[in-house]
Amino acid sequence: MNLVIVAVAREVQYADEFLAIVELLYVFLARQKVHEVFMRFQQERGLSQRKIGKLSDTCWACRYRNVLVIKERFGVITDVLGEVQHLGDAEISVQAKGLVQQIESCQFVVRSLSPGVIGPALNFTSFNYGPPFSSSAVT
Repeated sequence: MNLVIVAVAREVQYADEFLAIVELLYVFLARQKVHEVFMRFQQERGLSQRKIGKLSDTCWACRYRNVLVIKERFGVITDVLGEVQHLGDAEISVQAKGLVQQIESCQFVVRSLSPGVIGPALNFTSFNYGPPFSSSAVT
């Protein structure tokens, strides 16, 4: 079933692009300099330290867990992307600027905050839909 879900997601352009951004965030936040800032920012805010895990084509649930981490740590992630632009590493700075533009886009935010996008495919039925992301508002 996992392989079918992943294959279908790759055929739907917005889903494929969304998951590509999730994977780019994983790769970027896993870089040592960036990871240290990500962990520090969470600690400074009194949050348990969470990270985006490695993605797998055979495990759809790991992609879902990553979306939940992004949802829960969205503010921290955007702050990290802003902070690391000033580390003096041109490659990190350029990548962070590009990721900021992608994740702050309306499309990414709506998709990551809408569990109805991927939850039903996993047969998750215990979502607590709240305004403005009620099941009837998700398109």
